Amino acid sequence: MTKFTLFFRILWLMTIISIFFINRENPLITYSIISMLILLTVITVIRVLESRNQWRRMIKEGDVEIKDKISFD
Repeated sequence: MTKFTLFFRILWLMTIISIFFINRENPLITYSIISMLILLTVITVIRVLESRNQWRRMIKEGDVEIKDKISFD
C-alpha cells in the first residue's frame, strides 16, 4: 500500500467521523466538510477511471485470463 493510499483512506475516515461530530451551527465547519467531501469524491472518481483504463490495457494485452468473456462494445 502506498503512502498516498494510506493517507487517502485516513482522510476519508476522518471526514466521515467529523460528519457525525461537527457543530452544524457553524457554517465555516459545515462548508469545509462539504468541500472536503467533494474533493475526496473527485479524487476517488479519477482513481477509479485510471484503474479501469489499466485493466482494459491488461485485458487487451492478454495479461488477464478472462479476455474472451468481456466485451467493451
